[in-house]
Amino acid sequence: MPNAPKTPIQRFRLDTEPWQRFGELTEAAGTDRSSVLRQFVLWYIGTPKVAAVRRPKAEPAES
Repeated sequence: MPNAPKTPIQRFRLDTEPWQRFGELTEAAGTDRSSVLRQFVLWYIGTPKVAAVRRPKAEPAES
């Protein structure tokens, strides 16, 4: 099947404002939300050779 994803999509709830900020910070770091979330989950469950996600330096969100 064309355009079939390699992994299933998972869903969870999060308020809009933190989700948008997360997107801004991941984009500024040259990555994306999915990559950071995958790395976090793999690190959290103790997958060998997976480093903890590096958190960006805190900057105030623009209002």
